[in-house]
Amino acid sequence: MSAVLSKIFKIVLKVFLWVLVIYLVLGFLVIPLVLTWAVRSQGIKYTGHAVHVKSIRFNPLSFRLSVNGLEMIDRNNKEVMIGVNRFLLDFSFLSLFK
Repeated sequence: MSAVLSKIFKIVLKVFLWVLVIYLVLGFLVIPLVLTWAVRSQGIKYTGHAVHVKSIRFNPLSFRLSVNGLEMIDRNNKEVMIGVNRFLLDFSFLSLFK
């Protein structure tokens, strides 16, 4: 009986670790790449102006999204219409329960 429980525990532990690794890879690598692409491609679609972004970072452990160098470019004279050096969005779920 103990060997069966030990085997089940090892399987559950491996599944948990794989899910954690996949979550972290998606959060740290894939989400910033997808968001960078989405801001650039959908920005011109919805605003009619080119939108540039220097970098986007997401931390899946603290739920913080950081956008650096966000600019909307005027299509006529190629100047920056609106620009934000750094935009930080903090999804703090714990503050909902205070």
